[in-house]
Parts: sequence; structure tokens; C-alpha cells
Amino acid sequence: IALILRLFRRIPYTVMTHAMDITVPMNPQSPNRKQFLLRLILRHATSITTVSRYTKDKIISCGIPSDRVHVIHPCPHINGTESPETLTHTTNQQPISSDKKILLSVGRLIERKGFDTVIRTLRRIQEAVPQTHYIIVGEGPYKKTLQSIAERLGIQRSVTFVGQCTDQELRAWYQRCDVFIMPSRELENSDTEGFGIVYVEASSFGKPVIGSTVGGISDAVVDGQTGFIVDPEDSTMVAD
Repeated sequence: IALILRLFRRIPYTVMTHAMDITVPMNPQSPNRKQFLLRLILRHATSITTVSRYTKDKIISCGIPSDRVHVIHPCPHINGTESPETLTHTTNQQPISSDKKILLSVGRLIERKGFDTVIRTLRRIQEAVPQTHYIIVGEGPYKKTLQSIAERLGIQRSVTFVGQCTDQELRAWYQRCDVFIMPSRELENSDTEGFGIVYVEASSFGKPVIGSTVGGISDAVVDGQTGFIVDPEDSTMVAD
């Protein structure tokens, strides 16, 4: 609609982009119509905002001048400067003991997020740190698959699916965790992580974060300073 108004009424428009709205249409498997429309809409935009250097490079590859593309990192919704909250969640009907080392993931339960990788490496992690417990906050279509993986590996008592949280509850989980982890991967259709607000949220609580080498995550995680960037397909590297 904005493109039509620009062509027929000369009304300028700005496009705000994130990740899959750019990467998926650019995938060679996407219909030619989508690729054509994407490039046409971007080329006629007065300016374009995006969330990371990675997505900016993708947009520039569509033939857009770099001075028309502006990176604006998303602002965290939750941050560690707010007042502390009391953690009340339980594991298997029992309170999580204070000696547990908590790995935390937050996000929609979909294949791209890499939560299955963490579950598969959990037993290896527990060999070094037996008291490790994995908390997953969020809902999504991949939940049953993740639960099945944990049950098949016999570690279901070490994995808790919290579901949706209030802001206060989420803040409490960030405070309680020892390490935040989300080893996101890129799917075959080029769906990937454009930035990763949750990494920045965890960092604001002073927690080390583990991200991956895909998409724009390197804009949200400073490798070796605020956390580590790992190969999401290398389970040994993730565990280490």
C-alpha cells in the first residue's frame, strides 16, 4: 500500500525491517514474486531501519545504498535496573533448591531457537556440573517435540517448561539464572535471528549469555566480554 501511494501520490515512506521479513523472501526457494516485491518496496523507500549489521548487509545486497539503511538496535523490555522480585516457580511440584545451577532460555518455542540443542547437551553438562537445571520460558508449537526429546534422554526432571510469564516473573528468572543460553540456528528457508533482545535483557542483569554465530546475534552478544558466540550445530562447543 505504501509503495502504491509513493508511485501514484508521491507520498514518501519508511520501511522498518527485522529479520525474516527480509531473509525469507530473499531465499532462493521463495517465489520470484516475493523477491521482486521486496526489492521494489525497499528501492522506493525514503529510508529503511533494521535491527543489526547482518540485516543491513542483507538489505544492501538488494541494491539499496548503505546511507539509506539505518541500524537501530531494539530496546530490552525487561532490564536489571528495576526492583528485585521473588521467584516462586517450582520444578516437578517441588521448589527449585538453591544449590541448582540454572540455565535459562526465553523465547517462542520454535525450531529456530535451538532449545533442543541445549536439551541434548544437558547430560554432558551435568557430568561436569551435576546440579545443572534447565529452565525454558515461553510457549510455541515446538513444545511437545522438546518435551519428547527430554523424556527420550531421561532428563525430563532436569528441564522445566515454565510457559508464559508476567514481566515480574521473567525478571525473577533472569535474576535466578546462572547462565542465559539460546543457540539459535538458521533454517533452510533462511529464517534466522535478526538481533535477539533476550540476550541484552539477560546481560542487563549481569548474566553471561551464550548465543550463536547466525544472523545478527553478534550485535547483541560481545564474544568474550558479555558471553560467548558458538556454532549452534556443534553440541560439544555448546556444552563446553
